[in-house]
Amino acid sequence: MCIVDDDSACLPLGLLERFHNLEYLLLGYSSYIEIFSNEAGYLEKEVGKFAVAPIKHLQLVYLNHLKQLWKQDSKLDSIGQHLEILRSIASSSISFRNLKELQAVGCKGLKHLVTSTTAKSLEGLISMKIFGCRAMTEVVVSDQEEDGAPNLELKQEVVFSKLKRLDLCDLDSLTSFCPANYAFKFPSLQDLSVIGCPKLKIFTTGTEELRTPPRVNVWYGERDDQLRWASNDLNTTIQQLHLEKLLEGSSSYSMQY
Repeated sequence: MCIVDDDSACLPLGLLERFHNLEYLLLGYSSYIEIFSNEAGYLEKEVGKFAVAPIKHLQLVYLNHLKQLWKQDSKLDSIGQHLEILRSIASSSISFRNLKELQAVGCKGLKHLVTSTTAKSLEGLISMKIFGCRAMTEVVVSDQEEDGAPNLELKQEVVFSKLKRLDLCDLDSLTSFCPANYAFKFPSLQDLSVIGCPKLKIFTTGTEELRTPPRVNVWYGERDDQLRWASNDLNTTIQQLHLEKLLEGSSSYSMQY
C-alpha cells in the first residue's frame, strides 16, 4: 500500500482499519510530523487490529517534517513487532527486535536516528545505512536528552550483536555515533563506511568501552583503495581520517537527494 502527497500532520489509524493483513506500507512526500496518531480517538478501537497486522516492510520517503513514528510509551508499540525492513526512521522508544535492515535516506530535518532504548532492542539488525540526513548530529541519542533533561544515566551497555555493515554517508552535521557515556559493542561488524562526514572527529565521545572485532574495514570513499583497517580501536582510526581530511568528500548517493 502506498500513500503520497498527503498534507496532513499525521496518518490517522482509522485510515488503515480495512487492511488487516497489511505487510508493506510506503508513505512519501507528505507533511507528516507523526505517522500513527491517536488524535482522532482510534486507539482503543484499532490497536488490536494493528497488533495482528503483519506489517513487515515500512518505507518512509522524503518526510522532511517527521519527528516521530508515534508517541513514546504508546500502546501502538505493537506495530513494530513484525517489522523486518524499515527504511527511514524517526526518533522513538519503540522495540524492533525482528528488524534486519534499517535505512534513513534524505531526511533533512532528522537530528538523530534512534534513542538509546530503541538501540538496545535492535537485536537482529544486520545492516544500518544512513544517507544524506544533513541535520543529523548523532545516530543514537540518550532518552533523557531527547526529553530535554540532563543526561544523568548510569553506565549503560548497547550491543549491536548481529550488525555487519554500517554506512554513514553525506551527513554534514554528524559529530559522533553517540555522545552519551555508553559502552558500545559491535561483535559482528565487518564494514564501516564514513563518507562525507566532515565533522566526525571520533566515533563515540563517551569514556566507556567501545568494542569491535579485531579487524573492521573502514571505508572513507567508494574506491577499493579508500580503505583503512581498524584494529580494535575504531575511535583512533576515525580521528586519523578526520585529521587527514579524508572524511570531507561525498558519495555517489548524493545524486539521490
